[in-house]
Amino acid sequence: MARRRFQKGQLKLVGDKWIGRWREDVIEQGVVRRIRRKVLLGTTKDYPTKRLARRALDEQLVSINRLDYRPMLQVEQSAWRGKLGEPKTEDSIRVVEISPQACEHLRGYLQAWRPNERRLLFATRNGTPWNQDMVLKRSLRPLCRKLDIRLPHGNGFHAFRHANATLMNSFGASLKLRQERLGHAQGSRVTETIYTHVISEDARRIAAQLGEAVWGRILDPGWTQEAKRPSVEPAKPFQLN
Repeated sequence: MARRRFQKGQLKLVGDKWIGRWREDVIEQGVVRRIRRKVLLGTTKDYPTKRLARRALDEQLVSINRLDYRPMLQVEQSAWRGKLGEPKTEDSIRVVEISPQACEHLRGYLQAWRPNERRLLFATRNGTPWNQDMVLKRSLRPLCRKLDIRLPHGNGFHAFRHANATLMNSFGASLKLRQERLGHAQGSRVTETIYTHVISEDARRIAAQLGEAVWGRILDPGWTQEAKRPSVEPAKPFQLN
């Protein structure tokens, strides 16, 4: 479903807080509908001028205004050991953008999807939520063994959140965007100190760039930034240790 028009959103100052508003499409129980979104961009301390606050709002609207924009998913519930409940915090209730590849995969899955009373996308034969421990034991771990992927003892589906945070950081995503996708409170140190890990390929890439910047000038007097840019390979997928 393509966007209806390019959105600039609405910016409003309430007290000392900048509030951003816009419309976007979400998928709820298999149905696409357009909703109003509101987010606290920051305070006047974070963005002293309206122009700076507008830039922050524009960053929020980048994905929505893309030509390949598709609905996102809205997180309103949690599932724990086969039971539905409320998300842990208010920040956990959020909209999560999904990639075109994920949309295509889900589209194929829906062709064979069997409706259930709660209209759960993934459910047991009885129509109840999956128990993540059983899925881990019966599906994920056997699949990893088949693909010769070794998972450290105790690692489960939570490792995907760590991988998500780490890859987003490697791709240059802002801290605020990472916190919104993970459902972390704005300004929380958990995102950086616990969920974000260093990818070894990134560390080697930075080391090579630093080496060229420092030693290139020392070893070659005719070296210039434009003439000899570091030749390094892009970051590769990482493995959890």
